Amino acid sequence: MLSGRALLATATVLALVPAGIAVASSGKASKATRLAPAFGSRFAHVYGGGRFGPGTFSSGGLTFANPRDFSVDARKTSAGVNGHVDYGVNAGVLLLDVDVTCLDVRGNTAAIGGIVRKSGDAEVVGDGFVMFLADNGPPTSAARDRSSAAFIDPLSAPEWPSGFPRVCPAANGPFNAPGYLDVHSGDIVVQG
Repeated sequence: MLSGRALLATATVLALVPAGIAVASSGKASKATRLAPAFGSRFAHVYGGGRFGPGTFSSGGLTFANPRDFSVDARKTSAGVNGHVDYGVNAGVLLLDVDVTCLDVRGNTAAIGGIVRKSGDAEVVGDGFVMFLADNGPPTSAARDRSSAAFIDPLSAPEWPSGFPRVCPAANGPFNAPGYLDVHSGDIVVQG
């Protein structure tokens, strides 16, 4: 039978462990606890790239006649969100150079948003940007990774979620109405 002190200690540990808090018997934080903030809910990393299209998106409402190339490296840590996206038609036509300012990860999907810093179309420089990615495993898996089109609008557009460009649309929400196309060369990794 457990003593009152042992029972209290056991109850305390059971209450703290689900919250991601654990203390070693010496009173110092365990290695797992020290690493938890870096890999807990405040951390996400999306990286990779490839080519998708031409084709019609899964909703049937949008068709690309030409392929799109992209590369992405976006990170979310307790210190904030940063990263970079390059997106455009093959050979650099309509290429977008984006500074990442928001990242939302839900399971294997990610919404990556930011501000267009350079473009072949000077009118979109300074506009908001969002794209959605789905990681369906390594390049050898039967299910291909997927990418949305790029959504580009002035930062003042009413379609952006409240708080954009610091707050992204939900990765699994209705914002990506056109849906996805398969990434037929390349790989996307969604962690978080």
